[in-house]
Amino acid sequence: MTQNFVGDGQLYSNMDTGLDQSVTQLGEYWCQHTFGEGISVKLGRQDANQNFGFADLGGDFINSSFITLANIPLPTWPYQTLGVSTLYQPNKKLRLGGGVYDHGRDYGQWWATTDSRGVFFIGQADYQPCAECEDAPLTLLRIGGWYTNSDTLAVDGGGVFEGNYGFYATMDRMLLTECEAPEQGPGAFFQFSWAPEDRNQVGLNYGAGLVYRGLLPCRNEDTAGAGFSVIEFSPALGNPTGQTHENAIEVFYKARVKDGLNIQPDLQYIARPSGIQRDALVVGIRFESNF
Repeated sequence: MTQNFVGDGQLYSNMDTGLDQSVTQLGEYWCQHTFGEGISVKLGRQDANQNFGFADLGGDFINSSFITLANIPLPTWPYQTLGVSTLYQPNKKLRLGGGVYDHGRDYGQWWATTDSRGVFFIGQADYQPCAECEDAPLTLLRIGGWYTNSDTLAVDGGGVFEGNYGFYATMDRMLLTECEAPEQGPGAFFQFSWAPEDRNQVGLNYGAGLVYRGLLPCRNEDTAGAGFSVIEFSPALGNPTGQTHENAIEVFYKARVKDGLNIQPDLQYIARPSGIQRDALVVGIRFESNF
């Protein structure tokens, strides 16, 4: 849909591969082991986005940028790779994580082009300042950085860089909670990601959103949300293509029909898809079934 109709760079659906192709795969196979208290290691083909590069409260949005920050070349669906990752939680407030993954020229992200096969490294710190207070609303800060030694082509075509890198930050905050159900109520999130513009077509990605779980009476499992995400293109693209930025706005309501079955009407307005296309209005509905 993105390639044939919308033309957006952020991918309006997190189920879209971004390529005109069908995907049939054994997505993940891994083994995870816990050592002592607070240390776990996972080895195998895995989706790095399960642990890195996201805001918790953005998880129910459909636009890809609310699930995976738009200019981090994470090994995520449908391009999971072999790797090893570890998480260490020394106390309730702090969790440290890192991963090393296979990475290279067959990786399907469009904003950075590699011509060698290398290794992708990522590190992240999660901090919950109020974790020891049982009645305190959720406040979660994430800061991370990544690096790959895959040779990366310059955006202007003028050379090859020996690697690529970037950093990111997200914040989740519950604004109000119900006494008997701390997961219900309004919450907000913010996300930011940076990568060098000389080797990445997207230099900046930032966004924010509001979600409310249990907005309607007697609908405690439903979630409503509204958010925006922006990508800013490298100045090196300005002269040849005129690309500047792309803005995406999304509003949704996710209704729990019964256990394991959700229906989610969704509305998105995408201004300047890929920085140069006509504005697009995307209306859809998603059915989600968990067995």
